[in-house]
Amino acid sequence: FSFDLTLSVAPPARPRSPAAAPDASAAPAEAAPAFAPAPLVGSVGDGALRVFIADDLGMNRQVLKLQLRKFLERPEFIECATGEEALASLMAGVEDTDGRFDVAFIDEIYGMEPMRGLDITRQVRAAGVLSRAGELLPIVGCTGNEGPEHNAIAHSAGQNLVFGKPTPNIEQMRRQLSEILSLAPAM
Repeated sequence: FSFDLTLSVAPPARPRSPAAAPDASAAPAEAAPAFAPAPLVGSVGDGALRVFIADDLGMNRQVLKLQLRKFLERPEFIECATGEEALASLMAGVEDTDGRFDVAFIDEIYGMEPMRGLDITRQVRAAGVLSRAGELLPIVGCTGNEGPEHNAIAHSAGQNLVFGKPTPNIEQMRRQLSEILSLAPAM
């Protein structure tokens, strides 16, 4: 089942009465600035963050990237779609510092694959995988099973945060990530 939908941009609204019409001789009013907090930057290299995203569904990876781009300055995304790929990519950072990430977002379930996000997290923690800053890699679990019981298990496995799906609102994500990553606003 599919369908096509074509949308167009509506023309600007017209004033309803002459009293509501703007004075053409007056200087144009400046639009009120939208709230846009300074983007967050990392402390390594050029400030761009290397963000690892592991999820078997491409749409989930896309949504997360769109949300993160709203408050991370110049993120570099590295993605994979299976638990095995995720584990291999993260473990590469044990020996190769160029293969390290600043943060990893790990899905809990990869289709019918037996490896789970908590399994990946436990193995990464047991290996002592570090971030580019040389600290333990911050891991954010992403799951549709978010709740007190799952979150407690995820934290005991070594996940720093757990985001439910759909992911939390942008300001909550920004605040929580800035806490675990010690990020600063861009200057």
